[in-house]
Amino acid sequence: MEVLPLNWKIVKKHVKKFKRPQSNGKIYVKPNWRRRKGINSCVRRKLKGCTLTPNIGYGSDKKTRHFFPNKLKKFV
Repeated sequence: MEVLPLNWKIVKKHVKKFKRPQSNGKIYVKPNWRRRKGINSCVRRKLKGCTLTPNIGYGSDKKTRHFFPNKLKKFV
């Protein structure tokens, strides 16, 4: 089992899940993320105050990815 050095910090950049916009209103729209493709969509245009979109910048550090808070690596 792989263990991280003690001085490395595990930083999770985004812990909350990205929810699908307007998934709270209708039952048939599941909360799984889907990219908005509408012409006037404020999420697609990235206006202030709208839902955040997932992108590569939210990814974890490559050295500490797949590690638990006790610094042990996930083993399947």
